[in-house]
Amino acid sequence: MQTILIVKIRTKILLISSILVVLSVGLTSYFTFQYTEETIAHSAIHKMTTMLQEKKNQVDTLHARATEDLVYTLKNPLFEEYFDLPETKSGDVYKDGVLQLTQRQRELKGKLEHAIYNFQEKFQVDETCLIDTSGQEHARLVLTKTAPDEDLSSEESSAPFFSKSFQMEKHQVHVQYPYVSPDTNRWVFAYASPVVLGNGQKPAIFHFEMPMSIFQDLIKVSDGRMYVIDPKGLLVADSEYQFKTDSLSLVPENYFPPVFTVSDSDEFKNLVSEMRIKENGVGTYRDAGELRYVVYEKLPTFDWILVYEMPHSLILSGNETLDHLRTTIVVVGMVMIIAAFIAIFFISAKLSSPIRALIRACLEQNIHDPKPIEISVSDEIKDITNAINSMVAKISDNNKSLEMKNQEILLRNTALESEKAKTEALNAKLQDNMVKLEEAQYELEQQRDHLRDEVRQKTEELLKAERLSAIGQLAARIAHDLRNPLTVVQNTSRLLQTKFAKRLDDKDQENLARLDRAVYRMAHQLEDVLDCVRIPQLKKKDCSLSAILKDVMGRIDVPPNVTINIPCNDSVVFCDPEKMEIVFVNLLINAIQAIEDRAGTIDVEIHDDPVNNNFAIIKVIDSGFGIPQDGLQKIFEPLFTTKQSGTGLGLSSCKNIIEHHGGTIIVSSVVGKGTTFTLRIPKFSEYHRVPKDLLFTS
Repeated sequence: MQTILIVKIRTKILLISSILVVLSVGLTSYFTFQYTEETIAHSAIHKMTTMLQEKKNQVDTLHARATEDLVYTLKNPLFEEYFDLPETKSGDVYKDGVLQLTQRQRELKGKLEHAIYNFQEKFQVDETCLIDTSGQEHARLVLTKTAPDEDLSSEESSAPFFSKSFQMEKHQVHVQYPYVSPDTNRWVFAYASPVVLGNGQKPAIFHFEMPMSIFQDLIKVSDGRMYVIDPKGLLVADSEYQFKTDSLSLVPENYFPPVFTVSDSDEFKNLVSEMRIKENGVGTYRDAGELRYVVYEKLPTFDWILVYEMPHSLILSGNETLDHLRTTIVVVGMVMIIAAFIAIFFISAKLSSPIRALIRACLEQNIHDPKPIEISVSDEIKDITNAINSMVAKISDNNKSLEMKNQEILLRNTALESEKAKTEALNAKLQDNMVKLEEAQYELEQQRDHLRDEVRQKTEELLKAERLSAIGQLAARIAHDLRNPLTVVQNTSRLLQTKFAKRLDDKDQENLARLDRAVYRMAHQLEDVLDCVRIPQLKKKDCSLSAILKDVMGRIDVPPNVTINIPCNDSVVFCDPEKMEIVFVNLLINAIQAIEDRAGTIDVEIHDDPVNNNFAIIKVIDSGFGIPQDGLQKIFEPLFTTKQSGTGLGLSSCKNIIEHHGGTIIVSSVVGKGTTFTLRIPKFSEYHRVPKDLLFTS
């Protein structure tokens, strides 16, 4: 056992020391190599920046040379002389759609074309043309070939550079964003500047097109990749991309590849966003696991960005110094590690000898009766021995103290167990009492809610009874005051019809008949009021709903602005026809009043109940102004009305009659669109029932 512990200590010393040595040598080697590699990378980035600046200068020189050559050509006095001719100033003359020139114009035009030809020979230009303010070409050379007069276009005002070129001052050049030339079918840059006369007039512009391939070839590099990004995110030039020369698309998005064909990594996308903000800079991104270095700078033309990138592997390739340094670091590191292992082996043996003696002395101790350790050691091991002996003495004293405290703890545990049992019993009783209290509280709340509902219901019934009592008194008074006069009017009308029957013409007969109907309707309205306050005495029989509706139509006056549509189908129900007439009269008159003076319709529908075929459904649908939601809740209450002349008893009487037939009546309405009353009436006598809640007793 002692031997195993000693071996473990020595092994740990060897292991820890070896790990520290390996880490120290490894980290030193790593950071040395890393620093060297970063130095090489910084040097490469500096070279890339220099190359980028050279390419930018070449691009700037290309545009500057094109601009200077264009301005130099415009300084030829032939331009001003041609457009100063009176026949040129007077406007273009055409014959059979071809521009006509005078002899003098043709002479000067020939000299201008010769000068332009020399310009094309000097500079790589696809097309050169001279265009006046109307869009008419006066001269055009395509690839040094002069276009004849009949090929000169008069519609060049639609060219993308046309209007902006006339906005330039003398010797100022407008550079147009690349487009596809219709004459050469190639993507080109356009350079244009106005011809300015002595009086400041701009009668024409001089324009030429340079193939974009010159610009694209200019940025090609032997190492790495160089490309140009435009503000739309397109690669307008790329040293690794072969642009098509046939089947060209006129839309830039369909011809130039997007910038993210370079890389679709998030790091590259963030770097592109940074390029659009800064004027120049340096960055890196990872693609396919490899680090790539990027330098970029904005070009003054079109806000394009010139980018030069190179992968990390290409920067380090061919660098023999870095390879030699790596080999040297590895060899030196291995030698240092081997030497350290040998030194650690002997040092650990010397350090572990006193530790082994201390371990043997500790293992020989009796745990119940420890004794002081006596070994011949020095330095830190002696301090450890003294600390262990001090700890042994304290352990002996603590053993005695712990025995006494254990006895006290046992006595206290016994007392706590007894108190715990009592507490648990009290908690159980308290829990039972809480449950009973909650149940009692719940029952009290239920009884309280029930009593509150009963009080509210009884109060509402009392108020309703008081209102209906007032209605009964009013109805009795009206019936007493109006029945006798109505009887006199009715008898007088019938006497006139009988006594003067031969003298009355058709119009008089119709007026007396209308008077009879009005008296009859008033008498029945009195009965409606009484029906609202007493139990209806129904005289039910099988009746046709269509027949009842036809009688009702004869009893009401329909204004010309209202159309009532009675259904062709019919249904037979078991009802009191007179009471049902009262219901339909009330509903139709209310519908007519809801429409008021505007044009409207009232549709009456009759069909069987789809849920229970023993019931018939009648709907009265109007296109009136509708009823607000708060009015719908009170619509069937007695004395509730929204009309100044109404009594508020009509719909209450209708509800009373329908319910005594064993049916139901409901209403729905949309404000501004109309109202629908739906009646559900039993078709057979066995479905008749008397409502339990009567409005009044007799």
